[in-house]
Amino acid sequence: MRTALIVCCILIFTFITYPLRILHKILYRERAERFKLNYKLLRKLTRMVLCINGARIKTTNLHLSKIDMPVLFVSNHKSNMDSVILISLIDTNFIFIGKRELSRVPIIGAWFRDIGSIFLDREDLRASLNSIIKAQSFLEKGASVLIYPEGKRISVNELDKFKAGSFKLATKSNVPVVPIAIKGSAGLLENKKIFASANIDIAFGEMICPDSEMFSNTVNLSDYAQKKVQEMYANFD
Repeated sequence: MRTALIVCCILIFTFITYPLRILHKILYRERAERFKLNYKLLRKLTRMVLCINGARIKTTNLHLSKIDMPVLFVSNHKSNMDSVILISLIDTNFIFIGKRELSRVPIIGAWFRDIGSIFLDREDLRASLNSIIKAQSFLEKGASVLIYPEGKRISVNELDKFKAGSFKLATKSNVPVVPIAIKGSAGLLENKKIFASANIDIAFGEMICPDSEMFSNTVNLSDYAQKKVQEMYANFD
């Protein structure tokens, strides 16, 4: 029943808002403004979906997500619902970097494209490089970006090694890194293979300045960010 309600909610909301998203495309040639307006719409949808899903979200330091400047959000990755959760929580729109397969999912892929998401093809090095360059341009133009530096969903109750290469987005664009820890989100979908209620913990950390003398290279920055995410993850009850 819960799954059917979620599917109906997504279909109905998408149908109702589709003309508005088309209007945004016509009226706003500047992509940043269009992405921002579509993000507000998607945020409403994610909140409805999570409510029906029975998500009980406990946040820590949510105020640290309210930053009036471009940042690189970096989070561990436990569920396909992670981006849904973060969109519902973070006021300021961000550009999401996700796997190419997501762009092919009916309706969901279209929503993510409408907020400016970048889809990464891990098997094509040139395409991956172009995606990173595109994300860097968004940061330099004032938009925030969200990445999962583990590179994939991690099902076990721990973090995988953060990939240092993704942190070049912060060093080359000279934007702060905001670490995020997520726990329990797999209970919303992956654990039972269907939508289910679950308790989720989300914590936001203090900004990390990539130009600090602490970080001589992206490996140092990546390791430090992972350490901060790990500390927040370990502090969840």
